[in-house]
Amino acid sequence: MTREVLLRALGVLGPLEALWTMATFLLVLFLGNHAAASGSAFAAVVFGQAANALASRSDVHPLWRLSLKTNPFMAWALLASLALLFLTYTSPLAQAFHHAYPGPWLGLSVLAFPLVALGDALLKAAWRKQKGA
Repeated sequence: MTREVLLRALGVLGPLEALWTMATFLLVLFLGNHAAASGSAFAAVVFGQAANALASRSDVHPLWRLSLKTNPFMAWALLASLALLFLTYTSPLAQAFHHAYPGPWLGLSVLAFPLVALGDALLKAAWRKQKGA
């Protein structure tokens, strides 16, 4: 564990994901209801963590420059995460325990992915520029 990894995870990616999750929750709570807000926030965490997992595969390159072919387990893990998210909102059994759904605001949740990816890419670019100077 390096200083850069800790700074990136705890100082940039985590706060970006947390801020977007809370903003999504509050906006959907204001526009909709508690169940939709809770569901949207949960989905935002899932999408933010997916971006975080992909971004953490390199200390230098943004996630869109990395191939999933180098680690097929990552692709399976992402698919499993999305499948479990889908089941959480569609399965009657899951709904009996988790009375939440993202409703029409799922798009807000999905935006956590590009937000975390962009934050990671900007930080890595700044570090590359600093090291090159």
